[in-house]
Amino acid sequence: MIGIYSHILLDFDDSAQTLDYAGSIARLAIEEGITKIIAKPHHKNEVFFNTKQSILEIVIEFNHVLHNENIPLEVLPGQEMRIYGSY
Repeated sequence: MIGIYSHILLDFDDSAQTLDYAGSIARLAIEEGITKIIAKPHHKNEVFFNTKQSILEIVIEFNHVLHNENIPLEVLPGQEMRIYGSY
């Protein structure tokens, strides 16, 4: 199963604030049968501006952590983007 909405990435907007918490989210996802999660940090919501490159970099790093911790979850990059007239 694929989780299509998650704020699992460490230190992005209102996402996981510690590596332990992010790992807990990953373990809970696995327990629920999720094997892939699309990480969706906020972007262009008048508070957060998380660039594509910064998201790609942290996804790669976090997938390495998951692999090293033997957590069989793959995190895929995404963005929760607000699109409205002022942007």
